[in-house]
Amino acid sequence: MKRNLPNLTDDNIKKAFGASLKELRSHLGITQLLLEEATEIPRQSLSVYERGEILPTISQAYKIARYFRLTIDDFIVYGLNAQESILKENFRDITEKYDVTVKI
Repeated sequence: MKRNLPNLTDDNIKKAFGASLKELRSHLGITQLLLEEATEIPRQSLSVYERGEILPTISQAYKIARYFRLTIDDFIVYGLNAQESILKENFRDITEKYDVTVKI
């Protein structure tokens, strides 16, 4: 069975990781300071990761994913799904605003 995988460019992976980090942290009410203390990753680095500007090192990605009890792969997939969901919501808002009937 052939699976349709998303286009995993470096930019997509950076954005997916950042989306996961920001979404999970916000959803659970965890501050960057608390995550910094738990993972020993500087808050400034966490902020850059959340913005999707750069990827953490493998060891930092592992620490962050483990903090949320996820694998690095699951962490990235979560971010890809979050991005897709956000895109669908934005698309839905636009279609409703202009009274366009589109099935998603």
